[in-house]
Amino acid sequence: MSTATGQTTDEALLDVKLMALEEARSWSPRIVSKLERMIRRAEDFDLFRINPVRYALDTGMDEDEAIALFLHATRAGIFEMEWQLVCPSCGHLVESLRTMEKLHSHYVCNQCNADIRASLDDYIQVTFTVSPQIREIRFHHPESLSVEELYFKYHMSRGIAPTEYGTVWVDVLKGFTPLLTYLEPGEKRTVELELHLPVVRVSDITSGAVLAFGISEEESTVVQNVPVKLVDGKFQVEGRDTFPYEVETPHFTFKLQQLLPVHGGH
Repeated sequence: MSTATGQTTDEALLDVKLMALEEARSWSPRIVSKLERMIRRAEDFDLFRINPVRYALDTGMDEDEAIALFLHATRAGIFEMEWQLVCPSCGHLVESLRTMEKLHSHYVCNQCNADIRASLDDYIQVTFTVSPQIREIRFHHPESLSVEELYFKYHMSRGIAPTEYGTVWVDVLKGFTPLLTYLEPGEKRTVELELHLPVVRVSDITSGAVLAFGISEEESTVVQNVPVKLVDGKFQVEGRDTFPYEVETPHFTFKLQQLLPVHGGH
């Protein structure tokens, strides 16, 4: 059977797995049939890193039963479970693991450089993605995604709450991101920006390298040309040295590995 996104579902295997799920325990009416319908009809992103608590809210299920449903479905081979370390500063997934054994409570975000000490209830989340043996989705192949999907969907937590102003956090980040693009090895791209924020970051999703421009109050009267290269997972600035720097805020300590001071303006 073809899904809504053009991918296919392994009908025979899904039927076998659903039968095992039905027999795993006593379920409330239509619980398994609703899950089956979602697997067959949902968009790819809706089957990627599902939060069972959110699923319970969306379907009117009891929360405990929803958690049990996804745990049993994982045991049956319908879903794959992941543990993820989430950055509370920017919402990115710092690390994704298949087992809890490798989880650790201290980490530095590879996108915003926030130094985090996490507890299980705070910044560690558990999600479920449909097994590729049951239904293959685009998010099983991150190399096939658009750069926007890779950055804002694949590498970002779906559970980040709206801001105090009611704005979805992903939309806030999009407003802070003037350029998002793929670059082939050796490819060059020229970008002109007007710099007024205290810090502007250039980051590479693949390596986790981050170059921060520390913008001074003194504005330049001429256009500043800053040639930047990414070499072996680290940014190099022609004729300029970068240095590590720590920034303390009321909520986080940001440990910047590469800071380059520049004047404001262009």
